[in-house]
Amino acid sequence: MKRLFLGMFLVMLTAPSLFAFDEFMVPEEDPGIFIALGPQGPMNPPPPAVDDEGRLERFHKFRLMRLSEIAEEAGIDDKTVLKISEILKKYDKQRFELFNEGKRLRTELKRLMDDKNAKKEDINRTIDSFLSNREKIQNLKTEEIKEIRRLLTPEQQAKMILFMIDRFEKGMKHFKNHGPMKGMGPGGGPGVPPNMGGWFGDEE
Repeated sequence: MKRLFLGMFLVMLTAPSLFAFDEFMVPEEDPGIFIALGPQGPMNPPPPAVDDEGRLERFHKFRLMRLSEIAEEAGIDDKTVLKISEILKKYDKQRFELFNEGKRLRTELKRLMDDKNAKKEDINRTIDSFLSNREKIQNLKTEEIKEIRRLLTPEQQAKMILFMIDRFEKGMKHFKNHGPMKGMGPGGGPGVPPNMGGWFGDEE
Protein backbone atom coordinates (compact mmCIF):
# COMPACT_ATOMS: atom_id res chain seq x y z
CA MET A 1 0.00 0.00 0.00
CA LYS A 2 2.84 2.38 0.76
CA ARG A 3 4.06 2.47 -2.82
CA LEU A 4 0.53 2.88 -4.09
CA PHE A 5 0.27 6.24 -2.38
CA LEU A 6 3.75 7.34 -3.43
CA GLY A 7 2.77 6.88 -7.03
CA MET A 8 -0.87 7.85 -6.95
CA PHE A 9 -0.38 11.58 -7.44
CA LEU A 10 0.86 10.83 -10.96
CA VAL A 11 -2.43 9.27 -11.95
CA MET A 12 -3.90 12.17 -13.85
CA LEU A 13 -0.56 13.69 -14.75
CA THR A 14 0.75 10.83 -16.81
CA ALA A 15 -2.27 8.81 -17.85
CA PRO A 16 -4.17 10.25 -20.77
CA SER A 17 -6.53 7.28 -20.62
CA LEU A 18 -7.86 8.73 -17.37
CA PHE A 19 -8.79 11.97 -19.02
CA ALA A 20 -11.68 10.78 -21.19
CA PHE A 21 -9.83 12.24 -24.15
CA ASP A 22 -10.27 9.52 -26.73
CA GLU A 23 -7.67 10.72 -29.20
CA PHE A 24 -4.86 10.28 -26.72
CA MET A 25 -5.83 7.25 -24.71
CA VAL A 26 -2.89 5.03 -23.86
CA PRO A 27 -3.41 1.28 -23.92
CA GLU A 28 -2.92 -0.59 -20.67
CA GLU A 29 -0.52 -3.42 -21.27
CA ASP A 30 0.38 -4.64 -17.80
CA PRO A 31 -1.18 -7.69 -16.16
CA GLY A 32 -1.82 -6.33 -12.73
CA ILE A 33 -0.73 -2.78 -13.02
CA PHE A 34 -2.27 -0.78 -10.73
CA ILE A 35 1.44 -1.75 -10.39
CA ALA A 36 2.98 0.09 -13.27
CA LEU A 37 0.23 0.93 -15.61
CA GLY A 38 -3.04 -0.66 -14.73
CA PRO A 39 -4.10 -4.14 -15.69
CA GLN A 40 -5.17 -5.15 -19.11
CA GLY A 41 -8.48 -3.70 -20.08
CA PRO A 42 -10.30 -3.07 -23.33
CA MET A 43 -7.98 -2.07 -26.14
CA ASN A 44 -7.64 1.69 -26.45
CA PRO A 45 -6.68 3.72 -29.49
CA PRO A 46 -2.89 4.02 -29.78
CA PRO A 47 -1.04 6.92 -28.17
CA PRO A 48 0.21 9.74 -30.38
CA ALA A 49 3.05 8.67 -32.63
CA VAL A 50 6.30 10.19 -31.46
CA ASP A 51 6.75 11.82 -34.87
CA ASP A 52 3.21 13.24 -35.01
CA GLU A 53 4.03 16.69 -33.66
CA GLY A 54 0.51 18.05 -34.07
CA ARG A 55 -1.13 15.34 -31.99
CA LEU A 56 1.68 15.41 -29.44
CA GLU A 57 1.26 19.15 -29.00
CA ARG A 58 -2.48 18.79 -28.44
CA PHE A 59 -1.82 15.94 -26.03
CA HIS A 60 0.65 18.06 -24.05
CA LYS A 61 -1.78 20.99 -23.88
CA PHE A 62 -4.57 18.75 -22.65
CA ARG A 63 -2.36 17.12 -20.04
CA LEU A 64 -1.19 20.53 -18.84
CA MET A 65 -4.82 21.60 -18.45
CA ARG A 66 -5.58 18.56 -16.31
CA LEU A 67 -2.37 19.00 -14.35
CA SER A 68 -3.28 22.61 -13.60
CA GLU A 69 -6.67 21.51 -12.27
CA ILE A 70 -5.07 19.01 -9.90
CA ALA A 71 -2.31 21.43 -8.89
CA GLU A 72 -4.87 24.06 -7.90
CA GLU A 73 -6.32 21.61 -5.40
CA ALA A 74 -2.86 21.02 -3.92
CA GLY A 75 -1.76 24.66 -3.81
CA ILE A 76 0.95 24.24 -6.44
CA ASP A 77 2.00 27.39 -8.30
CA ASP A 78 2.04 27.75 -12.08
CA LYS A 79 5.83 27.73 -12.28
CA THR A 80 5.98 24.33 -10.61
CA VAL A 81 3.16 23.04 -12.80
CA LEU A 82 5.22 23.89 -15.88
CA LYS A 83 8.26 22.14 -14.41
CA ILE A 84 6.20 19.01 -13.79
CA SER A 85 4.87 19.20 -17.33
CA GLU A 86 8.40 19.37 -18.70
CA ILE A 87 9.43 16.31 -16.69
CA LEU A 88 6.53 14.35 -18.16
CA LYS A 89 7.34 15.54 -21.68
CA LYS A 90 10.91 14.37 -21.26
CA TYR A 91 9.72 10.79 -20.87
CA ASP A 92 6.96 10.81 -23.47
CA LYS A 93 8.95 9.47 -26.43
CA GLN A 94 10.18 6.50 -24.41
CA ARG A 95 6.75 6.05 -22.81
CA PHE A 96 4.88 5.81 -26.11
CA GLU A 97 7.52 3.56 -27.65
CA LEU A 98 7.22 1.18 -24.70
CA PHE A 99 3.42 1.21 -24.85
CA ASN A 100 3.42 0.39 -28.54
CA GLU A 101 6.01 -2.33 -28.04
CA GLY A 102 3.85 -3.81 -25.27
CA LYS A 103 0.85 -3.74 -27.56
CA ARG A 104 2.81 -5.57 -30.26
CA LEU A 105 3.97 -8.21 -27.78
CA ARG A 106 0.45 -8.74 -26.46
CA THR A 107 -0.79 -9.25 -30.02
CA GLU A 108 2.02 -11.74 -30.59
CA LEU A 109 1.10 -13.66 -27.44
CA LYS A 110 -2.51 -13.88 -28.59
CA ARG A 111 -1.36 -15.11 -31.99
CA LEU A 112 0.79 -17.80 -30.39
CA MET A 113 -2.08 -18.92 -28.18
CA ASP A 114 -4.26 -19.31 -31.26
CA ASP A 115 -1.57 -21.34 -33.01
CA LYS A 116 -1.87 -25.01 -32.05
CA ASN A 117 1.62 -25.60 -33.43
CA ALA A 118 3.29 -22.75 -31.54
CA LYS A 119 6.63 -23.73 -30.03
CA LYS A 120 7.14 -23.38 -26.30
CA GLU A 121 10.42 -21.56 -26.84
CA ASP A 122 8.64 -18.94 -28.97
CA ILE A 123 6.01 -18.47 -26.28
CA ASN A 124 8.64 -18.17 -23.56
CA ARG A 125 10.68 -15.73 -25.63
CA THR A 126 7.66 -13.50 -26.13
CA ILE A 127 6.74 -13.67 -22.45
CA ASP A 128 10.31 -12.70 -21.51
CA SER A 129 10.12 -9.71 -23.85
CA PHE A 130 6.72 -8.74 -22.46
CA LEU A 131 7.96 -8.86 -18.86
CA SER A 132 11.06 -6.90 -19.80
CA ASN A 133 8.81 -4.26 -21.37
CA ARG A 134 6.78 -4.08 -18.13
CA GLU A 135 9.95 -3.63 -16.10
CA LYS A 136 11.10 -0.78 -18.34
CA ILE A 137 7.74 0.94 -17.96
CA GLN A 138 7.89 0.59 -14.18
CA ASN A 139 11.43 1.97 -14.11
CA LEU A 140 10.41 4.93 -16.25
CA LYS A 141 7.48 5.71 -13.98
CA THR A 142 9.66 5.40 -10.90
CA GLU A 143 12.07 7.97 -12.32
CA GLU A 144 9.20 10.34 -13.11
CA ILE A 145 7.87 10.03 -9.59
CA LYS A 146 11.29 10.73 -8.08
CA GLU A 147 11.75 13.87 -10.15
CA ILE A 148 8.28 15.23 -9.52
CA ARG A 149 8.40 14.58 -5.79
CA ARG A 150 11.53 16.74 -5.56
CA LEU A 151 9.44 19.70 -6.72
CA LEU A 152 6.65 19.25 -4.17
CA THR A 153 6.41 19.62 -0.44
CA PRO A 154 5.10 16.65 1.56
CA GLU A 155 1.91 18.65 2.15
CA GLN A 156 1.40 19.20 -1.57
CA GLN A 157 1.97 15.52 -2.28
CA ALA A 158 -0.50 14.56 0.43
CA LYS A 159 -3.16 16.92 -0.95
CA MET A 160 -2.73 15.49 -4.44
CA ILE A 161 -2.97 11.93 -3.13
CA LEU A 162 -6.17 12.72 -1.21
CA PHE A 163 -7.62 14.46 -4.27
CA MET A 164 -6.85 11.38 -6.39
CA ILE A 165 -8.40 9.02 -3.85
CA ASP A 166 -11.54 11.14 -3.61
CA ARG A 167 -11.90 11.35 -7.38
CA PHE A 168 -11.22 7.65 -7.80
CA GLU A 169 -13.80 6.67 -5.18
CA LYS A 170 -16.43 8.96 -6.70
CA GLY A 171 -15.70 7.53 -10.13
CA MET A 172 -15.94 3.98 -8.84
CA LYS A 173 -19.29 4.75 -7.21
CA HIS A 174 -20.57 6.32 -10.43
CA PHE A 175 -19.32 3.39 -12.49
CA LYS A 176 -20.99 0.90 -10.15
CA ASN A 177 -24.31 2.73 -10.25
CA HIS A 178 -24.42 4.08 -13.79
CA GLY A 179 -21.64 2.55 -15.87
CA PRO A 180 -18.88 4.58 -17.57
CA MET A 181 -19.09 8.36 -17.27
CA LYS A 182 -20.32 10.32 -20.26
CA GLY A 183 -17.47 11.06 -22.61
CA MET A 184 -15.40 8.02 -21.67
CA GLY A 185 -13.77 6.20 -24.49
CA PRO A 186 -13.01 2.49 -24.48
CA GLY A 187 -10.22 3.00 -21.97
CA GLY A 188 -12.40 4.66 -19.38
CA GLY A 189 -12.13 8.00 -17.68
CA PRO A 190 -11.48 9.53 -14.27
CA GLY A 191 -12.08 7.06 -11.51
CA VAL A 192 -12.70 3.98 -13.63
CA PRO A 193 -11.72 0.59 -12.21
CA PRO A 194 -8.12 -0.50 -12.73
CA ASN A 195 -9.02 -2.89 -15.52
CA MET A 196 -10.68 -0.08 -17.41
CA GLY A 197 -8.00 2.54 -17.66
CA GLY A 198 -4.95 4.34 -16.55
CA TRP A 199 -1.86 4.39 -14.42
CA PHE A 200 -2.34 4.08 -10.72
CA GLY A 201 1.01 3.53 -9.05
CA ASP A 202 1.90 0.35 -7.14
CA GLU A 203 -0.71 -1.84 -5.54
CA GLU A 204 1.58 -3.26 -2.88
